[in-house]
Amino acid sequence: MHIALIEEWFSLHQGGMERVKNLAIALARSGQRVDVFCLALTSAPAEHSDFGTGLSNLRVHMLPLRELMGEGGTLPAAVAEELGGPTAFPTELIQEWLWPFPAGNESVLERATARLSGLLKDCGAEVVQISDAVCWFGPGIREKTGLPCSVLLQSYPISAAEYLHFSEFLNLAGKETLDGPALHKELGRCLNSYDAIWAVSRYFAGRGVSELGLEPEKIKIHYAGVWLDEFAAEAAPGFREELIRSAFGGDRPEHRIVLFLGRLEATKGAHHLLSAFPLVLESFPQALLIIAGKSFMYQQYSDILEYLATNMLIDDRVRLIGHVQGEYRKNVYACADVFVNPLVVAESAGIVMVEAMASACPVVAPALGYHDEIITSRRGLLYPAYDTRAMADAICTLLADQQRCSEMGQSGRAFVEAELTWEHQAGRAVQLFSEMRSLL
Repeated sequence: MHIALIEEWFSLHQGGMERVKNLAIALARSGQRVDVFCLALTSAPAEHSDFGTGLSNLRVHMLPLRELMGEGGTLPAAVAEELGGPTAFPTELIQEWLWPFPAGNESVLERATARLSGLLKDCGAEVVQISDAVCWFGPGIREKTGLPCSVLLQSYPISAAEYLHFSEFLNLAGKETLDGPALHKELGRCLNSYDAIWAVSRYFAGRGVSELGLEPEKIKIHYAGVWLDEFAAEAAPGFREELIRSAFGGDRPEHRIVLFLGRLEATKGAHHLLSAFPLVLESFPQALLIIAGKSFMYQQYSDILEYLATNMLIDDRVRLIGHVQGEYRKNVYACADVFVNPLVVAESAGIVMVEAMASACPVVAPALGYHDEIITSRRGLLYPAYDTRAMADAICTLLADQQRCSEMGQSGRAFVEAELTWEHQAGRAVQLFSEMRSLL
C-alpha cells in the first residue's frame, strides 16, 4: 500500500511530528510505501529525506513556507529556535497554516490544497492521513484527488472555550475570524467530511463526539507507540550509583528515586509534584526526586521549580538534570523506582507513561484524561486529580513495597511489548487504511 501522511511543521521537538515520523518508519519497515509532507522554514525543498533510516520506500517532503503561502513577516526568535529554522515567514503563518480557519482564508486553502493534491497524485499515493492541525486541507484534497482520507485527532483544541481563546488570539493579530462557537461548529463539520477519523485515545474520541458532534461510526482508536529497544528493564551496571553521585553528591545506595521526565511547562505539573514531595519525605526521608526535561519556550518555569524546591527546604533532595536522550535517557528511566506523571490539564494522549512502562517502572498519575486506558492497578496507581496528598500517598505506597513495584514494572513492560510498540501500531494502521479503502 502507498500511504501519504500530512503533518504541519517539520520539528522533531513536537509530539505530533514525532508520532508521524515513527509511524512512517514503522509502516515503511513493514513493507508499505510512505510519503510524508510537512511545512518547513527552509528556503528550498529537501525531498527524498528518509528520517535518516536509509529506507528507499520512505520519503519526506519538506515544503518551503514561501512556496505555499507567499512572502513577508518575521517569526518570533523563540518560536523559530523551537522549530529549528530561520526567522522569516509569511505574515499569514499562524492564522492560515497552523490554524487555517475557513473564514477569510479561502484563497490560502485553495492554493495549499491544489499544491498538496498535485504532489499526492505525482507520488502515487493510495490513501492519505492528515493531522488535525491542518485538517482544513482535507475536504479540498479529497475533492481534487478522489483519494480516501482519514484525519488524525490528536491535539487540536476541540472545546468551544478553547476555540474562543484562539479566536481572541487571531483578533489580536489583526485577523477577522469566526467567534469561538462558530469555529467549534465548523471544525466538527470539517472532520465529519473525512472517510475516517483516527483518535489517539478513547478519551479524546469521546470528547470529539460530545463536543464536536463527530460521527461515532467513523472513529477508530490508534494509540502512539514506542520502539522497545530504546528502553530497558534494568539500567547499565553502575549507572544508578553514578547518577545519584553526580546529581546529589556522595554514595547513597539506600536512596529511592522518584522520576519526572517531560517538557517543563506548567500543564505537565512538575510544580504539583514538588508540592507533594515534602509529604513523601515525611515517610521516606531517603527519597530523591529527579526532574528531567527542558523548557523549550518556557525557561522561566525551570527557574520557578528551582525556587520552589529551595523555598520548601527540599533542594537537597531535588535535582533538575535537564534534557536527556539516547542511552542516557534509557538508563534514567530504568533506574527509577517510581515514575510520576503529575498532569494538571487532561491530555488527549501522551507517551512518557508508555516509555516508563517500557522501562519496567511503575507509574503514578492522576485519574485524568486517557490515563485509565493504559494504567491499571497492575501497572501503576491513579490518584484523584489535583489532590497533592493523594499523589504523595500513591508514591509512598509504591516506595514501601519493592515487590509490588517490580511486579507492576514487569506487567507494564509486557503490556507495551504486546500492544504499544510501533511495529504493532503499524500493523493496526495498515488494517485501518485497508478498511477505509474497502468502503469506497
